[in-house]
Amino acid sequence: MTSYQVIEASWSEHEEVLKDIRRQVFIEEQEIPQAIEWDGMDEEATHFLALDEAGAYVGTARFLPSGQIGRMAVLPAHRNHGVGRMLLDAAIDHARASCYYGVFLHAQDYVSSFYDKAGFTVVGSPFVEAGITHVKMTREFVVNFDPPQVDSIPHLHPVRETAPEVTPGPVPEQAIRLEAEVECREQILALSQQARRMISIYSQELDPGLYDDVAYAECLSQFARRNAYTHVRILIHDSTRMVQSGHRLLNLKYRLPSKIHIKLVPEEQLREQRAFLLVDGRGILYLPKFHEPIGFADYDNAPLVQQFTNEFDAFWNRGREDPSLRRLAL
Repeated sequence: MTSYQVIEASWSEHEEVLKDIRRQVFIEEQEIPQAIEWDGMDEEATHFLALDEAGAYVGTARFLPSGQIGRMAVLPAHRNHGVGRMLLDAAIDHARASCYYGVFLHAQDYVSSFYDKAGFTVVGSPFVEAGITHVKMTREFVVNFDPPQVDSIPHLHPVRETAPEVTPGPVPEQAIRLEAEVECREQILALSQQARRMISIYSQELDPGLYDDVAYAECLSQFARRNAYTHVRILIHDSTRMVQSGHRLLNLKYRLPSKIHIKLVPEEQLREQRAFLLVDGRGILYLPKFHEPIGFADYDNAPLVQQFTNEFDAFWNRGREDPSLRRLAL
C-alpha cells in the first residue's frame, strides 16, 4: 500500500506545483473558471502538499488568515487512500498551533459527509459558488491562550513626561511594556502609522486621553484616505461623553463615513474591562483594565492578534448602531 506524507509549503517556493495540481483538479476536471480559481489570496495563505513514497506531489490544500481551509485537491489516482484527510488534518493542526478558536470551509455539497466525519458542522443554507452547490461548515476547538502578563514584559523605555513626535520607523522586535498614558498614546500612534489595511479599536468610551489627539486624528485621516481598502472600526460601550464633550475621531467619522465606523458592543459585553488596538494582522496594544494605562504593545504577534481579531469580529457582527452618533442635518 502506498504511503503518503504532508508538508507545509509556501506560494513563493511551490507556486508551480500547487498551480499544477489545482489546474488538473479544479480547472480541467471540475471546469472552474481560471478567474475564480486564481483569486489573489494564495500569497497570504499557508499551503500544504501531499507527497507519495516516490516524492511526487499528489494533493494540496491551503489555509487563509481568516481561518478558512480550502483548495483541497487530490489527483485522481491517489484518491480514497486517506490523502484528503491528511491534508485536512495538517491544516487543522496549523490552525491549532496558531491559536485559532476554530476553522471553517466551503464544502462541495456531495462531499460534506467527508468533513462531517472530521468534526465539521454545517452552518446555514446551501449556496452556489463557481457553479457548484456548497455548504459552509465550521469546526470549533478550545484554545487555552492568554495574553502575556504585563509584569512579564520588560519596561524598555523610561516613563516620559511628554510624548515625542513619532514618525514611522523600524518595527520593534519584542513587546513593549507600558506604564503611563503618554507611553500608551505614543505607541497607539506608532502602531497606527504602520497600518496598511485595517485598524480596529476597542475602547469603552474612546478614551480621550489616548485617542482625542491632534496627531492621532491626522494619522487616521491619512490612513483612511490612502486607498479604497483602508478601514477603521471602533467598538465602544457608551458614546455619551464624546457626544457631549466632542471628540476628534467622532468628527473624523462624520467627514469619512464610508471609511470610519463606530458601533456599540453587544449588551452582554458591557462588563468587559479590557481595551485594545489591533493593526492589520500583526500589531496590538493591550490594556487589561481600560481605566489604567498599564499594558503592552507588540508590533509582530500574529497568533495573539488573530485571537483578538476573532473576538473583535464577533463583537462587531453583533454590535449595535448608536442613534446618538447620527449627524443631525443642519
